[in-house]
Amino acid sequence: MNSNQARSDILRKLAGRRSPEPTPSPSPNEPVAIQFSSADEFSANIANNGALVTFASAPKKALQAAKQLCMDNEWRQPPVVCPALQTLCRKLRLWDWESEREREWEWEWESSDARPTGTVAITQAFCGIADTGTVLCLSSAGNPTSLNFLPEHHIVLLEKKQIVAGKQDAWRLLRNAALDTPRAINLISGPSRTADIEQTIQLGAHGPRSLTVIIVG
Repeated sequence: MNSNQARSDILRKLAGRRSPEPTPSPSPNEPVAIQFSSADEFSANIANNGALVTFASAPKKALQAAKQLCMDNEWRQPPVVCPALQTLCRKLRLWDWESEREREWEWEWESSDARPTGTVAITQAFCGIADTGTVLCLSSAGNPTSLNFLPEHHIVLLEKKQIVAGKQDAWRLLRNAALDTPRAINLISGPSRTADIEQTIQLGAHGPRSLTVIIVG
C-alpha cells in the first residue's frame, strides 16, 4: 500500500465518523453545585503548611480558646480583635480593653514574671479550601485586611460548614453569597515565610510568624 492510498483510507475513516455531541454549557443563571469537604482534610493540609489547627463548638468557645492560646504563649495583650467579633468579645467580657491599656497592654497574670512577646490579631475567614489548606478572607469594615498581615500572630475563626473542596468551589460560594465584591481577597495557607536569606526558612518576614485556625461548629 503506497502512502497516497494509506492517506486516503485514513481520511475516509475520519469522514465516516460522527462528530461527538457538543457538551451543553451551563446557563449563566444556572447554579453550579458546590463541593464541600471535611474539616479533617482541611486541617491536615493547613497543618502541613505550618499552621496550628484547633476546634471549638461555638464562636464564644472559639474566642475563649483564643484567649487561652494568648495566655499560654505569653503573647502581648490584649489582641486586636476585628470589629465583626468585638461585640461578642465585650458580651463575654473576655478582655477589659480600657483597664488593660492603663496597665500598658499587659494581662492580669497570677504570676509576676509574664513577658509579652508579640502582638496578636483575631479575625474571621469567609471559607476554607481543603485541597490546599487555605483560608479565604474578605476585606471589609468588619474584617480589615491589615489584620491579616501586620500582627506577629494571627488567629482566624473558620466555620466548619464553610469548608469547600477547591478554589472553584470557593468562588462559587462567594457568588452564591451575593456579597459586594470586596476590595481585597486574601488567600492564606500558613504563616509568612521566606528562604531568601541564605536559603534558610525564616518565619514572619512578610507577615505573621504564626497562624492558628479555630474551626467552629
